[in-house]
Amino acid sequence: MAMGRVFSILLVGSAALLGQGVAQRDLYPEVRALLLEAELAANGLRELADGLNPWTRMGEMYARAGYVADAERVMGPTKEPSYRVWQARVVYGDLAGAEASFEKIGSPESKAACYAAMANLLWRMQEPELARSRFEKARKLAARIPELKGRTQVLASVRLGLTYVGDQPPSVVTPVPQPRQRRSPSEPTLPDFPMTTGGFREQTPAIREALMRSDEAFLKALYDRMASKDRDGTFALAERAKTVRQRSLGYAAIGHILIQGAQAEAAEETIRRMPEMDVDSQLAKAEALTETGAAWLRQGKSDRADGCFREARGLVEGVKELPLARLLVTLRMARAQSVGGMVSSAAEGLRKALALAEGLPVRPPLVPGRRPVTPAGVKYRDEGFQLILPVAILARDLGVATTVEEKWKESGSSIATEWLNAGHKDLALAVARRIEDQQERVAALLNIASQLLDEGGAPSF
Repeated sequence: MAMGRVFSILLVGSAALLGQGVAQRDLYPEVRALLLEAELAANGLRELADGLNPWTRMGEMYARAGYVADAERVMGPTKEPSYRVWQARVVYGDLAGAEASFEKIGSPESKAACYAAMANLLWRMQEPELARSRFEKARKLAARIPELKGRTQVLASVRLGLTYVGDQPPSVVTPVPQPRQRRSPSEPTLPDFPMTTGGFREQTPAIREALMRSDEAFLKALYDRMASKDRDGTFALAERAKTVRQRSLGYAAIGHILIQGAQAEAAEETIRRMPEMDVDSQLAKAEALTETGAAWLRQGKSDRADGCFREARGLVEGVKELPLARLLVTLRMARAQSVGGMVSSAAEGLRKALALAEGLPVRPPLVPGRRPVTPAGVKYRDEGFQLILPVAILARDLGVATTVEEKWKESGSSIATEWLNAGHKDLALAVARRIEDQQERVAALLNIASQLLDEGGAPSF
């Protein structure tokens, strides 16, 4: 991007909305300021890492927010009107300007298709008569299309549009912002199943399918016993399971039902019967004890919860293999403790998870022209960081989250998105602005702008 364009961006930023049109309303000033910042950051950039054109993305977001002149400026001159720009004109009240831009279109087929699309947009804006007249305009233009195939397609779309133009559109497009209410990221969910049923080891598709079939039959029999209130038969079936894994699964399933029924005492007694005969069963029991601890916290019994968490932590620490599995179980515990108000315990768990992640191997750098291949069973450090970050944000542990950010710099755009998803817009922007890679930094700023438009209720058209 030449210095002239940089100067024009600065001029636009300081001139508020001059040139936007008398009907322009400044509905999303924060997003506009962020897009101006992204323009400066994108100086000289022609492509993002995903192959998309940053200027096209910016233009489409400007248009969606109603800043039509900005959209046209970043997109530059075009032979035909930009689809998003003329749609923005229609949505934000400049129907005449949108139609005037169609005069640039030389092809009768393209012009007819644009009028049909405009009619459909007007219908979604609950303007049926305006929509009908544009469908008729498209019909007249279609008659001039020399190719039979193109003429037939446009006329078919017009006929279809005229059949529904009097109906209520399924989704209404309006220039009036329709803000979305953000759900709190710390809001507790329904209790999870106490253990990871698929285990933590990589299996071949054939083995996975065989295990699923066996588990399905076993669990059906178990739940049938529970449904008939045959307590002794239910426990006997779990105890007589063919494998250690299914015995763990059986007791976890019984414990799950008891947890859902707010019977933490009975759930703990049941889950303590899970075997500890190998690494997999130890981790499964640690998971189940974690869910039992969470159940005690929901009943306000932090001392009972702490006992479950301490035993679960001991089981995890006794395992010396499957580092990513240990990390997952540790994070599950930290999340349960954070949601339940055990802040210091959650912080300790997050620090242990971070140590486990740092013990994983670093992913080898990509070799141009060579497809990356991950050896079976190998898990990389960035996978661990990716798991830790949302839990650290949920726990509001800025120390661990910042450490992850510093050590996981190559995924700055993802980190910024995580902060934004958790409701920390300022931190998301701070992360985005610190990203050194130009493509990643611009992508992060644009992702934040896009999400702010979604949350602000900007129209989608």
